[in-house]
Amino acid sequence: MEYDRTLWKLEYGDFGEDCLVYIGPRDKPVSLYCEKNVRVFFRGKFEEGFSLVDFDTSKMVDLSYMFFGCKFPEGFSLSSSFSTESAHTMDHMFYMCKFNKDFTFPEGFSTSNARHLRYMYAHCKFPEELKVPCDLSSALDTSGMFSGSTLCQNNLEGSVNTNKIETATRMFERCTIHGDFTLVSGLANAKDVSHLFEQTQFNGEIIIPEKLDFRKAKSVNNLLFGCNKAKEIANQLLLPAGIAAEELYDADKTV
Repeated sequence: MEYDRTLWKLEYGDFGEDCLVYIGPRDKPVSLYCEKNVRVFFRGKFEEGFSLVDFDTSKMVDLSYMFFGCKFPEGFSLSSSFSTESAHTMDHMFYMCKFNKDFTFPEGFSTSNARHLRYMYAHCKFPEELKVPCDLSSALDTSGMFSGSTLCQNNLEGSVNTNKIETATRMFERCTIHGDFTLVSGLANAKDVSHLFEQTQFNGEIIIPEKLDFRKAKSVNNLLFGCNKAKEIANQLLLPAGIAAEELYDADKTV
């Protein structure tokens, strides 16, 4: 792969594979054509003026850890050429990111083809009006996807199709959610929903469009432990045989 060696370094990282790590200026735009088999990783904080320009990711299949722990400055953009059309894995992609107030996801950014989104947006704080892509129509594993994040009712855009998800453990664990929130429905095929809303704090009304069917789940332990709306949510759950609602949040009865 051709790349500017003054801006990038190829190293064998913690991911267990070669990774193209950005080492260039933190205050200037950067461009790159990303090949299918390369993993790109940005580290740390950037200054005003840093942005992605002509950053073509349309062939990349794995976007894991790409912006892990990054702080985006005002004016930062992913660029119009940033595309997730081939991506099937987005684990930890924006883990612990700090988004600038004017950040928006480009038109080519979607989670609709991704199967693995573990901790993708975990420990993030999103600007109040930011629409966060969350089409889970192909998703199999959303473990910890929003774990520890602060969310507003405007952040999750559109409908969330979750019919294929097999593992949703810790998906909203320890989240703080401001404003009214519509609960994820359609997790009827999930085998693991443990810790799903553990320690989650809702600061608005919870909208429950229909009963949440968890009867196929093999693990539901601590699903609502420490959640401030535990009883309200528990009353809307269909649970596996032999599991009582209070077992999901009562410390003396948790499964």
